[in-house]
Amino acid sequence: MKRQSRSNTQHHRQSSVRSRPLLVENLERRLMLAADVAAFQNPLDANDINNDYYVTPRDALIMINLINEPDSRG
Repeated sequence: MKRQSRSNTQHHRQSSVRSRPLLVENLERRLMLAADVAAFQNPLDANDINNDYYVTPRDALIMINLINEPDSRG
């Protein structure tokens, strides 16, 4: 007798899941923000700011000067 009640319960659960209406839900808007400070940065080596294939003190100086500019974003 318990087996019948269990199978009836399982059948009831399955039928209630099937009869649920499908709803469409809107997702949040996603915006991508630019994170590059220097437009001339080497994409293969982030420390090579002036894209001369060498990481030198000049790269650091360029970045420091960009950060210290009055209209800088950093």
